Amino acid sequence: RTTVLPSPISGRTGVAATWAGQDVLVWGGVTRRSPTDPTGFAADGAMYDPTTHRWSTVPPAPLAGRTRATAVWTGKEVIVFGGFTTQGPAPAFQDRPTDGAIYSPATGRWQHLPAFPAPRVPGAQATSLAIWTGSSLLVMAQYGGRVHGGHLETWSGPLIVASWTPGASAWRVLEHRRPPSPDPRRRAPSTVSPTLLRGAGHVWTGTRLVFVHGNEGCRSMTSCGGGPPDLAGPNTFTVATATWSKTPESTIYSIGSASAWTGQSIVTLGATGVGRAFEPATG
Repeated sequence: RTTVLPSPISGRTGVAATWAGQDVLVWGGVTRRSPTDPTGFAADGAMYDPTTHRWSTVPPAPLAGRTRATAVWTGKEVIVFGGFTTQGPAPAFQDRPTDGAIYSPATGRWQHLPAFPAPRVPGAQATSLAIWTGSSLLVMAQYGGRVHGGHLETWSGPLIVASWTPGASAWRVLEHRRPPSPDPRRRAPSTVSPTLLRGAGHVWTGTRLVFVHGNEGCRSMTSCGGGPPDLAGPNTFTVATATWSKTPESTIYSIGSASAWTGQSIVTLGATGVGRAFEPATG
């Protein structure tokens, strides 16, 4: 029988969590019971040791409390990035910071990430994702600023792709795209859809970031603020060349869809049990 000692932090949802070498680190999240309570964003965290089944507290991070941030493990440090810091009645999730911090389990210290190269537009908000490529933090941020039905309209700002390598003093901007037309009928075939980051699943293959499936919950205006992610255009970003291309996307749209990289194939499985596999090498 295994006994896990109580966590030193309160119960919550929407935490950032990652394996950190010997422990699991959890940080942030929402602790409030009411979605209209502005004080419920947590800015604390803890680490769990699966060997001893003990928890330990993490020092306060130099970030505002938030939910749904991304946490990645570099092999030496944990990076926490992005998330939402305003929740409740419309405009829900209005404050979407593109900042982050680095935590070293070895020293028990946090430090700020260099400032992300965000556009100099007052009040600009972003739908973003962050992944660890094996050597750097890769962030895609689709900026907007307007909120419709409680959700961000992502087509009103630029798409910025940037990477940060540990030890660097600044981000490397890989791409800065101007916003395309919100009308799909007026976009060129090579145009990256501004809705790509909204509800689309993604897989990192080691060299490319591929958007491969959509969330059935994003088919309505009320769930994602404008319908499902548009996967008809370019959906694959190659980091080495900073270019977009087209990879045949999965046609699965279901709540709870998931995709994974096997080392050779992209495997996508929908909640209904329907699955597909795609090998980029053979097409």
